[in-house]
Amino acid sequence: MRILKNIIGILWLTAVIYLYFLNHSYYGNGWSEIGKWLPLIIIVFGLVGGILIYKRKNKLEITFPKITAAGLILIMLIGNTTFLIRDVSFYHGEDLFYSPDEGGSIFEIDDPSTLSGNEELLFTHESSVAYTSKQLEWLPEYFHSRFETPTFTEIQLGLLTKSIGIILILGLFTIISIGFGLTVSRLKPSSDNILISLGIGLFAIALFSFILGALHALNFWTAWGLFAALTAIGIKQIRKILKGLLTFKYEFDPELSTANLVLIPALGMTIGANFMDNISIFPRGWDGLNQYMNTAKEIFEAGGLIQTGGNYYWELLMSLGFTMFNWTTIALNLASFFPAVLCFVILFFIIKKFTSGEKALITASTIYMIPLFIFHGSTDNKVDLANFAISMLAFLSVYLGIITDSKRERISYIAIGGLLCGFCLGIKITSIMLIFALLTVILYKTFKWLGATAGTLFATSVFFLSTTATFGSNINISPETSRTIGMILFSISAILLTSAAFKQKNRKEIITSIIFIAFVGLAFMPWMAKNYSENHILSAHKLLEGVIPGPQISNEYLENMYDLNCEETGTHEELDRYLGYGTVFTNYITMPWNLTMNNEGTNGTYIDISWLFLGILPAFILFIPFKKPDTKWCVMAVFGISYWLFWLLTSNGIIWYGLPGFLALAAWTGGLMRNYEKRNRDFGKYLTNVLIVIFLISTLVLRLSLTGKGSVLLYISGVMTEEDVQLSIYPNSGQMREVFEKDQDGQNDLIWKIGTTLNYLIPGSYSRTYNDQYLDDINCLYSERDPELLTERLKELGFGYIIFDYFTLNISPDPESTLSEKYEAIKDYIKNHTEIIVPDYYKGYIIAKIPGT
Repeated sequence: MRILKNIIGILWLTAVIYLYFLNHSYYGNGWSEIGKWLPLIIIVFGLVGGILIYKRKNKLEITFPKITAAGLILIMLIGNTTFLIRDVSFYHGEDLFYSPDEGGSIFEIDDPSTLSGNEELLFTHESSVAYTSKQLEWLPEYFHSRFETPTFTEIQLGLLTKSIGIILILGLFTIISIGFGLTVSRLKPSSDNILISLGIGLFAIALFSFILGALHALNFWTAWGLFAALTAIGIKQIRKILKGLLTFKYEFDPELSTANLVLIPALGMTIGANFMDNISIFPRGWDGLNQYMNTAKEIFEAGGLIQTGGNYYWELLMSLGFTMFNWTTIALNLASFFPAVLCFVILFFIIKKFTSGEKALITASTIYMIPLFIFHGSTDNKVDLANFAISMLAFLSVYLGIITDSKRERISYIAIGGLLCGFCLGIKITSIMLIFALLTVILYKTFKWLGATAGTLFATSVFFLSTTATFGSNINISPETSRTIGMILFSISAILLTSAAFKQKNRKEIITSIIFIAFVGLAFMPWMAKNYSENHILSAHKLLEGVIPGPQISNEYLENMYDLNCEETGTHEELDRYLGYGTVFTNYITMPWNLTMNNEGTNGTYIDISWLFLGILPAFILFIPFKKPDTKWCVMAVFGISYWLFWLLTSNGIIWYGLPGFLALAAWTGGLMRNYEKRNRDFGKYLTNVLIVIFLISTLVLRLSLTGKGSVLLYISGVMTEEDVQLSIYPNSGQMREVFEKDQDGQNDLIWKIGTTLNYLIPGSYSRTYNDQYLDDINCLYSERDPELLTERLKELGFGYIIFDYFTLNISPDPESTLSEKYEAIKDYIKNHTEIIVPDYYKGYIIAKIPGT
């Protein structure tokens, strides 16, 4: 029977891995560059292997200075290799074009509007250039002097000074947070409590920043004063932490295992590559530029809280990068690199409670290295990883609370868990799923499976009562039906919970759940107060979210105002690119496969969760012994199943909304691997090692191929300034900003924004812009396809400008061509019936002035 199970499992793994790589062509791009990175790979793998071989007869000693030195050496190795491979330079001069019509001539031009359209753009004015030596081989020598390359000294100084600066500042945030957290929580120092105290300290920084922001007194002096106060409160613990770091010494017998020989160098290089790409001076990504970094910047500029329509605890932390250090790079690292590393560390310590230390290290490392995490940790500046890190600390606190025998400790840990959940809710509204999942865990501990069932039904009823349960655009549940379903589920959950309370003697333990919810509310209370001050409506929905300050427009509003009958296709185009374009039943049944293969709808690293879970979980679950599971695995099962159920009900297949649920996936993966090795001994160990090596090597090659953007490298070396980087990415952003800064008189100065990332560069973007990336609303206004009528309607609504992105069409697969139809109609209107004032031919952005405004 075991042989048959192995055959089935191996066939499944082979099929999943083969089809996964077949559907993700960007891995091939990574392997095409492997020759360039091979020397670095050989050096790093060779150093690790050499040290392990040399020390295998003696204990290997690890100290904090050794870790620091190893980290800096790794950064210098990766940094210098990246500079060597990318061969970057700063091109000075006008736009350089190649024209086949002029006999293959190369020429400069300062007015792109004079181009015939047959020319090929070679280099944008004042931009970064990669592979400079190859470029110069075919360029006339006259142009060679236009390319400024960094010197060896500039590269070394830039790498060292900026790396050390970032590490010291992130260390400052970490140590002060831990010291303050340990002091106020009075937790005994241990690995678990230190991590939980870090979460408490980060929450304290965000909370006090909120208070200073509410008084519009968040500036350089008050921010540093806040850190001084937190340091003074936690000084005793901070001294112990610093002393512990300096005297830290760990000895172990090094083994020539897969974990040591492959995982350690692969993980180290991935962390180093992520760090390199985060030594950036300009935000990255759609969400980073439009929302998260934009919010942090506007908080800094306003010196206090701003109105965005959402909650932004983590952006308050990010804004301190601007406020305290006037360094955009710190704000970026607080969004990406810092929480990514926290996720790895927290994952390791939690999973270690469920499986062996080796499997915990392997599982935490693979989670850190999956493409989705690489994207969030280095390509986009979002808050999802921060939310994931704090959500795991909330889980850890609740878990410690429900397994302890001390009533005092149980209440303390549960309260801290609630506080951290409230912190999460103030970071991202999707944390409501986390809160309900942990509430379900607490009810399971109190009333066993009856309590877990009641908790799951209660949470589900809330989603239906609030009409937030959604199943894509193919099924439309009316609000009345949704509330009816919600009331039925709520009634069943209340009956089950009442029954459980009367059946069990420990019915008073329900107070634990109440304490948890109370502390969630306590941590989120500042946002409830702020949101109420904006909308003056006392309802759960309005207390969770504020009022969007910009223009309030919808299809329903436009239909009533102009007696139109508009067809809304944007929901289908946006949501179903993740969920799939089939029937609801098909989408949900095939979701695990489609989420892994990314063969239905959109694809890319930002939604790529690797083959790991789809391959290992079904293959190794066959070997689970039929016996009563340990309590800890029951807790993880309740958390994981309930969280992913809530995700299915509310998230339309958007995978990063499910990041907190990756904790359960990671624990299950590590536990199943360990169990498989026990059941299959040497063969099991061999197979899991082969799988891990396949994953590590392929992902490392992909990660290295994505390392080293030109503008980042030129900033590191000091060749480019922050302004240079901005203009190299958005050549006409200075002209755009000037236009919008001059026109702020309240008369037709609103901006209709279609599919661009330019919010970060627009003064007062939240109050001036309306985002219509799927063109539903402007298409509604243009129902008659009458340009003059559209112009008058836009003017009547207060708009004076349109920003149009040529690449809007690429945001959705658009299988039914609904987006394409809208796109072509609006593009024609903009090009032929508006005044184009900023024509950015390079990045595909057009800024148009609406006639008569």
